[in-house]
Amino acid sequence: MPVQHVVVITFNRELTHDEQQSLLQDARAMKNAIMHILDLKCGIDMGLNGTPGKMFSLAATFDSKEAYVTYQTHPVHQEFISKHIKPVMAERKAVQFEFSH
Repeated sequence: MPVQHVVVITFNRELTHDEQQSLLQDARAMKNAIMHILDLKCGIDMGLNGTPGKMFSLAATFDSKEAYVTYQTHPVHQEFISKHIKPVMAERKAVQFEFSH
């Protein structure tokens, strides 16, 4: 059964335009680098209900729980977290759920 992974990161400061673009580019590149990702959408919060540039969300779809677990420990994913998330993360919330087509 497919698995949807949704994560929302709140940053400890507003990201610069260049930081936002680098984060988005590397996040989107994970879809091609990690074969277990069926679909990936991500973005920086527009600030319609808060401060723009202070939150990031990613939604990725996998064909199984095992594929999601493989993604979690994949070196490309771990490098993305180390480079873009850990240095500026204030809070992380995530959910994974199974769904049917």
